[in-house]
Amino acid sequence: MPYYTSYTAAKHAVLGLCGSLRQEGKQNQITGVHICAIMPTAHDAPFFDHAANYTGHEIMPPSPLHDPQNVVEAIVRLARDPEDKEVVGADGVVKLALAKVLPKVSEKLGAKQMHKTQMEKPPAAGDTPGAVRAPMREGTGVSAGRR
Repeated sequence: MPYYTSYTAAKHAVLGLCGSLRQEGKQNQITGVHICAIMPTAHDAPFFDHAANYTGHEIMPPSPLHDPQNVVEAIVRLARDPEDKEVVGADGVVKLALAKVLPKVSEKLGAKQMHKTQMEKPPAAGDTPGAVRAPMREGTGVSAGRR
């Protein structure tokens, strides 16, 4: 996803870590331990307030923004009934399906949408370090109140 390079790389790393840990558990016949990856789409959480921003534009979350309570419920559900992974947000399921069926189209549409959302629509804004160099006091709740 353009303009979210480090975030995208970290997401791929977490999925790889989960897959490797799952394989190690099976190989070593470890029972009672389940590795579950929660894959949320854009949710109305303080994530966007904590992101560093040096683009010259205000950070605009992509739409649709989902209720973060859905992620909490998915975590609890998978703790009770484990699955390898779960996408939280119907648009994420659609995007993954499109990427499998029409990868080049998916990539082009996603890049165009994010460029418009991050670079064309938002007003100008100054640089902000977000929570990269130090913790932030604000944005500690579950919801950011954007929806």
